[in-house]
Amino acid sequence: MKKNLLNTLLIALLVASAQLVSAQIKFGPRIGVNAATLAGVNNNAGFKLGLHAGGYVKLGLGGSVAFQPELLYSVKGFSNINNNGTNSDNLALNYLDIPLLLNIGGSKGMHFLIGAQPSFLLSAKDKYKSGGNKTKTDVKSSFKGFDFAPVIGLGYQAEGGFCVDLRTSYGIPNIMASSAYNAQRNFVMQLTFGYTIGGN
Repeated sequence: MKKNLLNTLLIALLVASAQLVSAQIKFGPRIGVNAATLAGVNNNAGFKLGLHAGGYVKLGLGGSVAFQPELLYSVKGFSNINNNGTNSDNLALNYLDIPLLLNIGGSKGMHFLIGAQPSFLLSAKDKYKSGGNKTKTDVKSSFKGFDFAPVIGLGYQAEGGFCVDLRTSYGIPNIMASSAYNAQRNFVMQLTFGYTIGGN
C-alpha cells in the first residue's frame, strides 16, 4: 500500500515538474535586418544593410525575468559610395552571433533585453568598384576571428506569438588582425521579427 502510494506521488511529481518546465520554456525562429558599420580611428565607413536569421530559446527564471540565448547568422561590415556613385566599397563580415540575454518583462507586451554577445567570423568579402572596374576580395585574414559586444534592446511580445525587438551592440575588442591598421569595432543596430512557440 505504501509502495503504491509512493509510486503514485512520484509519478504526480514528475508530471507536475514536466508541466512546469514546459510552461517556462519557449522558443522560435528570428529574422531581421542589420544596420551595421565599423567605428574606429580615421574611419569614414557608412552603414551597410544586411540580414540576420536564426532562432532562440527563452527559459523562465521566475517572475518576469527569462534567460534568452540565441543563435544568429548575421551580416555586418560597412558600405561607402562616393564620387557620384562611380566608386564604392562594400565590406561584408559574416558572423555567427550567440546573444546571451536577459529578457525582463511579462510574457506579453513590452520587455527589455540586456546581455552579452560572443561572435565568430565565418567569412569576410570586400567588393570594390572604381568606374567600370569591379573587384571582389577575400579579406578574412585581415580580421580577428572573434568579437564580443554588450547588447541592449527593447521588444514587444504579442498575444498570437509574434514578437519584434530593436537592439544595438557595440564591439569591445579591435577586430583588425594587424596593428598596421587603425583599430575598428563592430557597431550594429538590429530590427528583429520572430514567432514564439511553447509555454503559456
